[in-house]
Amino acid sequence: MGREFLDLFETWAQSYDESVHGHDEQYRDVFAGYDAILNTVVEKSGNVVLEFGVGTGNLTQKLLRSGKTVYGIEPSEPMRQKAFEKLGDTVTIQDGDFLSFPLPNEPIDTIVSTYAFHHLTDEEKEQAISQYGKMLNKGGKIVFADTAFVDREAFEQMVIEAKEKGFHDLAEDLKREYYPTLPVLESMFTKHGFSVSFVPMNRFVWLMEATKQ
Repeated sequence: MGREFLDLFETWAQSYDESVHGHDEQYRDVFAGYDAILNTVVEKSGNVVLEFGVGTGNLTQKLLRSGKTVYGIEPSEPMRQKAFEKLGDTVTIQDGDFLSFPLPNEPIDTIVSTYAFHHLTDEEKEQAISQYGKMLNKGGKIVFADTAFVDREAFEQMVIEAKEKGFHDLAEDLKREYYPTLPVLESMFTKHGFSVSFVPMNRFVWLMEATKQ
């Protein structure tokens, strides 16, 4: 359920915001256009939002500034602390993950996440999508922005490119995590009652907008 990466999150909590703003050369392309990606997720979201993988609260902050009600879920205690430092008591952020989390006390119209869904195996991703399909009413949405690939060949080529550039941390990250392909994701969403579209946001990240039918 992604919790096998908690040690990584706890190490990354202090420097995460530097990474997303381009200070880490290896991940510069991964986070290219970061603010625009977050803004697009906000624009696609409804009024009552459940956010998975709050991290340091960057997307949460934008959602709140747009007047949305946000229920945040974050498994890493150091990440939650960084988010609370940024957001104060303007939002509820609770311990949980994509599959195990406290339910909000009101109906949700949008489920969002950025740079986190790849922590789940494909089996876990499908479990999560199935669960969200039961939570959302018709017209409800899942809006995720995350690294994905058009096919396995594109994934393998990105690993090779990272190694050739000497980006060994990035190459290891690509091999360690569970980055999906678009056809696999499309099959999961449609199987559980969603129509879905994919829009590339940079060389790594795709905006996934799934609407409950």
